[in-house]
Amino acid sequence: QEQNNMMNNHGVQQKAGCQNDIQLLTSQQLQNEFPWLNVNDVLLGSLGRSGEGWFDPWPYLRGLKQKCLELGVTYLHGKPVGATRDIVTGSISSVDLQLLGNHKKTLSTNNIQRRNVQFVVNAAGAHSGTLMNLLASSSSGTLLHSLPVVPRKRCIFFFHCSSSDGAIVPYDAPLTICPTTNVYFRSDGPPGSAHFLCGVSPTPEHDIDSYNEDDLNRVDYH
Repeated sequence: QEQNNMMNNHGVQQKAGCQNDIQLLTSQQLQNEFPWLNVNDVLLGSLGRSGEGWFDPWPYLRGLKQKCLELGVTYLHGKPVGATRDIVTGSISSVDLQLLGNHKKTLSTNNIQRRNVQFVVNAAGAHSGTLMNLLASSSSGTLLHSLPVVPRKRCIFFFHCSSSDGAIVPYDAPLTICPTTNVYFRSDGPPGSAHFLCGVSPTPEHDIDSYNEDDLNRVDYH
């Protein structure tokens, strides 16, 4: 079943223009390509030949914010709690913001500011769906089609793995995913560090919407 799913997915990728970027490899081809990989129970694998990679998003976001500050952008620390819409065009004309208190840790119920706007960009990440509902309710209306973006919990672990006989996963190991267990890992750090990141995508019955901040901050080890 999993082999058929992978072949079907590969067909979709091929039709989307990835003929030269993604290849299906047999267990023997995988062993030849990645000698460190245990392929005893592997029938087929999918390998991206180009356009693959990763970067650390936190330094990128901090650099982007710093550049925006240099260009004159003003950051307000808080959350939107309301909005008004133009009755003619339907566009957002102002947004009510509940700002952080003096200690910059908790929201102040007495510090709500209305900001007139010309454009609104929804950059709320996992909370984009909630924000869209808030903006729609500003005119006592609802979205015709809700935005299917909700916060769901993901935990990523950092570990060190080495072996005295040298049979270790190389530092440039690609992102490797097991399609039956949803477990994944990839190398992380400079050559010789033997550092890796790993995680697992929850099964559908455990992959629930999570709006509770305490729950999101608690690490799941299973």
